[in-house]
Amino acid sequence: MKIRIPVLCFAVACLAAVPPASAEDDGTAEMRAFKDEIIREINAQRAAYREDLRMRDRQLAELGGELQAWSDYATGLQDKLKRLESQQQNIARGSQQLMARLAENIEVLNQRIETETKSRDAADRKLAETVMSLLVARTALAPTPAPAPVPDTGQPEADDRIYTVAKGDTLSAIALAFNSSVATIKERNSLESDLIIIGQKLYIPELAP
Repeated sequence: MKIRIPVLCFAVACLAAVPPASAEDDGTAEMRAFKDEIIREINAQRAAYREDLRMRDRQLAELGGELQAWSDYATGLQDKLKRLESQQQNIARGSQQLMARLAENIEVLNQRIETETKSRDAADRKLAETVMSLLVARTALAPTPAPAPVPDTGQPEADDRIYTVAKGDTLSAIALAFNSSVATIKERNSLESDLIIIGQKLYIPELAP
């Protein structure tokens, strides 16, 4: 509703300035009616103004409530943000501590692996030395095989020579050294193969000139 209080007040002031008549006439009655109409309009405008003020007060109260709600919401968001920042800082510190412990554990594991590797290498070397020692001892303690008996061919002939087989000898080398042949030596000593052993005695006949 549009308020027209200043206009009405001006009208009331004009009416107050009109001098009173000595006797009532038609103009006076009309003026009184006009004055009553103006008063009613003023009262209506005042009532409307008071109602408008009450509505504005309600609106202000509602806006104040909304403002308070938004203020509380903003405060809650700020508190939540502070808690999140605190949690983030705690997570960052925990991550740093975890990385530090992880690095320490890795270093300890590397040292243990290095120590275990050295220990295994030493154990392997010791085992190898022990095995070699056992092999050497077994070889030293192994009995030397007895030389194969020389076949009984009777008394050596006058031109026979007796040769004791040494390490690395072969029938072909012996035959070449004594100007004989492998077949002759095998036949003279009743050998069925070219196999000879260390310490074996052989009759070596010379080839006929």
